[in-house]
Amino acid sequence: MRTALHTISYSGSWGQATLSLEATIERAAAIGFDGIMLAAKRPHASLLDMKTDARRSLRAKMQECGIGIECLAAYTNFTADAEHGEIPHREMQVYYVGDLCRLVVDLGGTVVRIFTGLGLNRKRGERVRPPRCGRWGGVGDSESSRSRWTLGSILAVSPGRRRADLSRRLRRLGARTSRR
Repeated sequence: MRTALHTISYSGSWGQATLSLEATIERAAAIGFDGIMLAAKRPHASLLDMKTDARRSLRAKMQECGIGIECLAAYTNFTADAEHGEIPHREMQVYYVGDLCRLVVDLGGTVVRIFTGLGLNRKRGERVRPPRCGRWGGVGDSESSRSRWTLGSILAVSPGRRRADLSRRLRRLGARTSRR
């Protein structure tokens, strides 16, 4: 087993202490973690900021500190805004996951954690109807899985739907699945 510090802990997202990504990596090394679970959003690793030079610099910093990237934490929701089907939210999510797969490989890692879907209309506080939720969440998971295979990365799926249904869908696409 390897241990990892989730960088979101020092992002300031909920009013807690804020550290730069470099300082978070140094902290993780000082505490004795094997690696980091890198939050793939601002202020740490937004795709908008992680251009080629930033990727090289971050990988060098992790190597200098003896820290690996155990997981890249994606923030996805394939059921988001299901009431506006004319907007290609699912396609945007799939594209985002594909770019994160490239990022994790560039940083020396292999695992991208995704959320399938929350299935909740937050404006109204009600659940999205199951057929719509399942169609959007399932298709997004499947397309993301296909797009990542050539990159040598692994999608780690946080349960947002029934695990057996998702495993079955991914196996049909040729993916290896396991319960960890």
